[in-house]
Amino acid sequence: MDDRQLTELIQRVLLQIQREQNAGPALPDACLLLPEDWQAQGLCADLLQTLRGSYAITAIVPDGDTGGEALRAAGVSEIVTRSAAVFPVGDCLTVLPIPSRALVVKLALCLQDDFESRWIAQCIARGQPVFMRRESPMFTGLEPAAYQRKIEAYYREAESFGICFDRLPARYVVTQQAAPPRAPEPVEPVSLLTAANRGPAAPRGKKRIITTQDLAGAAPGGILWLREGDVVSPLAAERAAERGIQLRYEPPGPDAF
Repeated sequence: MDDRQLTELIQRVLLQIQREQNAGPALPDACLLLPEDWQAQGLCADLLQTLRGSYAITAIVPDGDTGGEALRAAGVSEIVTRSAAVFPVGDCLTVLPIPSRALVVKLALCLQDDFESRWIAQCIARGQPVFMRRESPMFTGLEPAAYQRKIEAYYREAESFGICFDRLPARYVVTQQAAPPRAPEPVEPVSLLTAANRGPAAPRGKKRIITTQDLAGAAPGGILWLREGDVVSPLAAERAAERGIQLRYEPPGPDAF
């Protein structure tokens, strides 16, 4: 991610924060995670119809995707490319409307080798709910019984991680009431974060954009403590995963960060 892309990302984040502060009661958030070939497989209109009006839906699409018009017509309020996507800090439902056996197998084996598996691994690590469409039918009937048992075992393993396949998580049913409005939080004005103008750490209570520069002081395999309200850039999250650095959203001690 170059400086221009980072600047655009920061501006979008700050704009979203301002919208949330001015909007009063808000719908719960849902991230719609779409694979590379989602247009060829067709849009799950029935699932989007269930979510529409009950969630503020953000679609995360592959870079260069051209299906924005169809998504907006289906009730999606915001469309973000993968390179610009920021993992939500607050509670958010992640929805995968297109079934993927390969992804289920990766999750069951704790593999993180693509955007979808890394995203869902973050959901699991932070206790955020995930809903995936189950394949239907799952088998042709011609597969060996041992293969069917293995695939079913992978689904059960993914379910044990908290991933829902047959219905939305209990606390994210459509009848859920919107959360009461919260007092606006102070937002630190940012134009571009570089080594020259980062300055001292932001006071507690202000939102910060965490970039790869913030990982410099963290040892491989260590922990980088994040404050409530911090936003992690996609590149920083990827670099942290490569170096085995854990990003934890827990109240740190005075010298933890």
